Amino acid sequence: NMIVDGAASQGGGAITSGGVYSGNQYYQTTPGIYSHSSDVIHSTDPTATYCDLVFTTDNYTNNPWTITIPKVLSPSQCVPCNPTSSLVTDTACFSYVWSVNGQSYTTSGTYTDISNINGCTHTDSLILTINNNCSQPTGVYLEAECAESIGAYWIETNDVNASSGKYLVAQSGVWNTDSSNWNGTYGQLALTYNFNVNTTGVYYFNARVITSTVSSDSFWFRINGGTWVYWDILESNSLAWFQYGTVSLQSGANLLEIYFREGDFVLDKVSFNASNAIPFNMGGNASNCNNCSPTSSSQSISSCQSYVWSVNGQTYTISGTYTDVSTNGNGCTHTDSLVLTISNIT
Repeated sequence: NMIVDGAASQGGGAITSGGVYSGNQYYQTTPGIYSHSSDVIHSTDPTATYCDLVFTTDNYTNNPWTITIPKVLSPSQCVPCNPTSSLVTDTACFSYVWSVNGQSYTTSGTYTDISNINGCTHTDSLILTINNNCSQPTGVYLEAECAESIGAYWIETNDVNASSGKYLVAQSGVWNTDSSNWNGTYGQLALTYNFNVNTTGVYYFNARVITSTVSSDSFWFRINGGTWVYWDILESNSLAWFQYGTVSLQSGANLLEIYFREGDFVLDKVSFNASNAIPFNMGGNASNCNNCSPTSSSQSISSCQSYVWSVNGQTYTISGTYTDVSTNGNGCTHTDSLVLTISNIT
């Protein structure tokens, strides 16, 4: 390949269409990388009319180039550039981050993004519907700063836009991209969260983060001591929800560990949801902070000989008061109570 530098000129002036240039000189032309094939160099410059041809002759080491740049007269003389396009239709609650350009949208509409692929125009289109009457997806929500343990490389920071007024920031200027460096540093780099779910199964893992640059947009995580997973997130200069995909959780107690990877990464909140609906705004109430509001319900039942409680599927044959503790739709504790009277009259 020959790289033509439009800013460099040594004695020869600017290369023009149809000119012939020789000698140990540098010439100005459209900047770009020109690939050599059979003594013909095809310009990848997308602004050229049809395409540019550059003929070269190798003379000797210190004087390698004799250059001619004629303008092509018809499209048939070069490989045609075929524009491409793609279309996505999507629906979101309150806001939507488009993966194509990282932009956040809060209004329904049709949006486009034009890019260049192999020198040809590519147009991405998004038909977006924003729903402003959504309910938060049911699941468990965890505040970042309410972790059971917080490593020294994570800094608690106040921000009015955070879900509880605070979030965690990975220490600036520190990177931990190689797992071989983890020995002896776990306590400084890790966040740990204990939480409960009612049912064994697959859940969608979401995180509310700020990922302002490509150098501050990722972290490691694992569930219940399993394999460490690297999550590289799209860039976002403001707090936004992103979805990793699915993880497997067990009924009852679970452990989430998050591991420092890049400095300046901001973690505000995470959630585990039964559906693939992504949380919005500040998400549901977190179950791991003291600001969670528990709920309860109670019922009195009389039954002959036995009773199957629909809440937990248990069968009771003795009168008494029974309770079942679970997690409600906001991730907070919910207690069901049953006052049961069993009659053994036959």
